[in-house]
Amino acid sequence: MADSEWTIVNYDILSKHVSALGRVPWAGLVFDEAHYLKNHTSARSKLARQLAELAATNATREPAVYLLTGTPLTNRPRDLFVLLQLVGHSLGRSFLSFAKRYCAAEKTDFGWKTDGASNLEELTVQLHGVMLRRSKDQVLTLPPEAADLAAGRRAGRHRRAREIRSVVDLLLGRAARPARRRRERQDDGRARIPAGAADESAAEARRREGRRDRRLRVRERSIRARRSSSSPASTSRCRSSRRTSVMRPCC
Repeated sequence: MADSEWTIVNYDILSKHVSALGRVPWAGLVFDEAHYLKNHTSARSKLARQLAELAATNATREPAVYLLTGTPLTNRPRDLFVLLQLVGHSLGRSFLSFAKRYCAAEKTDFGWKTDGASNLEELTVQLHGVMLRRSKDQVLTLPPEAADLAAGRRAGRHRRAREIRSVVDLLLGRAARPARRRRERQDDGRARIPAGAADESAAEARRREGRRDRRLRVRERSIRARRSSSSPASTSRCRSSRRTSVMRPCC
């Protein structure tokens, strides 16, 4: 690692290598996606500050620290404090002094409230020479090959979208065609049935309906008989009839 010219480490595995990285006399540190480090309580922020301190301690000359981000910071100045600490700015020495001056800090029963903003013009002057802001149209100058590649990717995305749309239309069309074909076959079948065959099919349909009605009537009669046999009135009648038959004299 000490012999390498560049070393790239992900934030997610920085905790496993922070000690080894801190022993290397780095000439500079670059933290990409620096907006992930603005929360001083997060593990990424703590590891980044630890690495910067170790690198400054073990290097013969204090390494340069660069923070890169493409995401604008929020309007709360307190999000800048950790970033100012990493680059070694004088405003990053005391958070309470920074909060009182630029965050409109207020003392409450639960502690200091530091989500406000104050003296922003002065803070802007203090950040001159430390923070460099460039918009996309100022830095996004792609060479012709990269521009053609980006255009090809956009064209590929549009082509894939058209293909997906055509597949969806095709699937919807296939889902609608079978029902239409069944209706057409039924209409054609009705048109092709001769007169005698139509009468026979109607008679067969009536016979099926008659058989279904007979089955329903038989089922209803069996249900009524089952209900009547299980009712209390029928049970008492059966018992009284038994008593009458037992008490009837023999002669």
